[in-house]
Amino acid sequence: MRTILAALALALAGAGAARAEAPESAGPRMVAPDGAVVTLDSVLGPQPLVLNIWATWCGPCREELPSLAGLDAWLRPQGGAVLLVAAEPSLPDIVNKFLHERLGVTALDSFVDRAGLIAAAFHVQSYPTTVILDADGRILETIGGMSTWDSPSMRSYLGQWLSAQP
Repeated sequence: MRTILAALALALAGAGAARAEAPESAGPRMVAPDGAVVTLDSVLGPQPLVLNIWATWCGPCREELPSLAGLDAWLRPQGGAVLLVAAEPSLPDIVNKFLHERLGVTALDSFVDRAGLIAAAFHVQSYPTTVILDADGRILETIGGMSTWDSPSMRSYLGQWLSAQP
């Protein structure tokens, strides 16, 4: 169940920075790469997810993004995925142009947390912050700071979450 996310969504519903353009469904809102306003619940799939909250101005974020793309390539065949969410006031096309052209990360697109609702929902205190979610949207772990996500040791560590999934 997505009870943690639903509770956070109810708590944040009054925050309202994106209220006028947000869909009716519950959950923290963000802007998808195609410009649509979506909730986190709507993009959570039936797979474990590595949710990385980053910012274009954050040096450690920029440094770790290529390894997240490598992790995503490893996770997808195993039923997992990486979801990038940029904590930015910019539009997704600007953020993704930066991601693709400046950082060379072309395998992933980023959602954008223009109103800060995703960062607030996960109590982000520093960037980057990565949240590991199970297939039901439950938080398994929150990791602050930069990591080398596509290293053998990280793959082994994350593999325990994948093997625990039904």
